[in-house]
Amino acid sequence: MATTDTKITPGKASDISESNAILVVDRTASNQGYVVTHLVEDDSHPDKPYELSHHAVNSLTPELEPYVIRECPDHLRPSLASVHVIVSGKSGTGRAAKCWESVVEPLLQLIQSLGGSANSTSGNGYDVLFTESASSISEFSRSKLGLGTPEASRPQTVLLLSGDGGVVDILNGLDTKVPSPSPPFISILPFGTGNALFHSIHKPFYLPASPTPLVLGLRTLWKGTPSPLPTFRASFSPGSKLVRHAGQSDEIEHSADEGDKIDSLLGAVVASYGFHSNIVWESDTPEYRKHGAKRFGMVAVKLLQENHAYDASVLVRSPADEDLDNFHPLKNAPEKFGYMLVAQVSNLEKTFEISPATRPLDPALRLVYFGPVGGEKTMEIMGAAYAGGQHVKMEEVGYEEIGSLEVRVAEEDARWRKVCIDGTIVELEKGGWMRVEKVKEPFLRVLTQ
Repeated sequence: MATTDTKITPGKASDISESNAILVVDRTASNQGYVVTHLVEDDSHPDKPYELSHHAVNSLTPELEPYVIRECPDHLRPSLASVHVIVSGKSGTGRAAKCWESVVEPLLQLIQSLGGSANSTSGNGYDVLFTESASSISEFSRSKLGLGTPEASRPQTVLLLSGDGGVVDILNGLDTKVPSPSPPFISILPFGTGNALFHSIHKPFYLPASPTPLVLGLRTLWKGTPSPLPTFRASFSPGSKLVRHAGQSDEIEHSADEGDKIDSLLGAVVASYGFHSNIVWESDTPEYRKHGAKRFGMVAVKLLQENHAYDASVLVRSPADEDLDNFHPLKNAPEKFGYMLVAQVSNLEKTFEISPATRPLDPALRLVYFGPVGGEKTMEIMGAAYAGGQHVKMEEVGYEEIGSLEVRVAEEDARWRKVCIDGTIVELEKGGWMRVEKVKEPFLRVLTQ
C-alpha cells in the first residue's frame, strides 16, 4: 500500500459491497491476496463525510474482479505524464477540499506506488492547486497547459475536483485559437452544483443499484481511457462583457463592468439565453450557493412570477450545410422566447435530461426552446425534463439538431441580455448577438470508462 499508516482490515470478499468498491490491489505475487479499497460516504457527518477503508481478502467475487489494478496507468505515472490536481474550494457546497484530504490524495498516492511507478525523485508525483479566486484555474491552464509552456512537450493529466466551471476555465485558459496536437487529459470528480458534463458522460452507468457519482468518478480516474471532448465556440458582438458578482454581496448587479470585454468563449456543456441563463446568473451569490442545486429552483420561482418574454431573433444553420454562413430563421419560432438553450450534453443535472437524443461525448449541437408560456406551463415542461426528457415531446417545446446558431437580443434592460456559456455569464449590448458553432479539433480529452 502507498503509506505505512494505511489500516488494512481482514475480511471476506463476499461481505464487501461492489457498489462502494473503487479498486482492488493485487498482491498475490507475494502471497498476500488482495486489498479492496472502497468508499464510505456519510452526509450526516459534515466534518467527515468521506472515508476510505481497506480490506484484505484471499479471493475475489466475480463482481470485484473488474476493479483489479496491478500497476499505475500511464496517465497517472509521474515518469510518463505531468499530473495536476485542482481543488475548487467554492464549487457546489464546498466539500472538495475534505474529499481531497481524506480520499483522493491517499488514493492517488496508492495508485502511483503500484508496479514500481512511484516518482524516482523526492516529493509527490503530482502538484496541487487550491483555487483562491475566479481566475485561478484559467491562470493555471495558461501557464501549465497551453502551447509553448515548458510542460507542453509531455502528456498532461488534470484531475478536477470541481464543477463544469472548472472545465470551461481550463478550456479558455488555453490558446483558444489553436488546439494542441496532443490535448491534455482531464478527469472530473463532481463537486459543482449541476455537474452536467460529469453526469452526461457517466449516464450509461446510472442504474437502480449503481454506485454513487463520486465512486464512479474515482473508478474513472484510474480505469478511464481518454476520448476527445466535444467543444463549441460562442462568439459575441463587439460590445459584449463578462459579468461577475462581487462575491460578498447577495445583491444582483445587472450591468457589467467596463473592463471585462469578451469576444469569444469555448464551452463543452451549454450556451443559453433566457430563463436558463438568468437562473444561473441570479442564483450565483453566496447566499444562494450554500443551497447547492436547490438554488436554481429558488431563483426559478421568482423568475416565473415575472414571466418575462425575451425579445430576440434566432437564426440557425442545418447540420448538413457546409456553408458556415448559410443561416435561416428558426422554423416555428415564437414571437418572443422564454427559454433557449444549445446543448452538447444530455443532462444538466443527474436527473435533469435536457437533450435525451444526446449520447455521451456526442459532438452534435441540439437546440431546446419555447416561448413565454407562463409559470405553470414552464414548471410542467421542467418537470417533464426531470422525467427522462419527456419535455421534448410537448407541443410547446422545440427540439432539433443544428449546425450553428445566432441569436440577436433587442432588450432595453441589461438584466435580460445575459447569455450563459457553461456557467460563465456574458452581457450583450442592445442589438448584440451571440453565435454558437462546433469546434472541429478537440482542445481537451476527457477520461471515460
